[in-house]
Amino acid sequence: MKRIFLFVVLYLGISSFIVNSQSFFTPDDHMLNGFARKISGLDFEYHSCIPGLRESILVRATSGKDMMEWETSVVPQHITEKYATFVWIAALGSGAGSARMDLAVNERQSFSFYTDARAAWDETGEDGASLSFRSVMTDQHGDHHG
Repeated sequence: MKRIFLFVVLYLGISSFIVNSQSFFTPDDHMLNGFARKISGLDFEYHSCIPGLRESILVRATSGKDMMEWETSVVPQHITEKYATFVWIAALGSGAGSARMDLAVNERQSFSFYTDARAAWDETGEDGASLSFRSVMTDQHGDHHG
């Protein structure tokens, strides 16, 4: 009886790990580097969810005047997948309060999201575009990295 119980516990533990570790990307996504080159912004050194990666660009939610600008990889002319999906890592401060952040694509306001301590969220923009965040790590300050 103990062996059956142990087997069930191990099976459930492994099954939940597999389910929780699955990617939210699909075969319909053509993955592209969401960060290819910095154009402007405040250089900052901070830990990340990728060991050894410490270079970053910082935007503080203070006056609303901080900004960063970067280029992504170029979308190939002929992709076979349904979506061009840009992927990059980000850390969102999750302190007290909720600050609005705006993301423009090609100099056009496309998304607004908030630093409100949610570990996962999705925003839908015009023309079928979407912006998603999935936290894979919460640091000692409560910041979400994903």
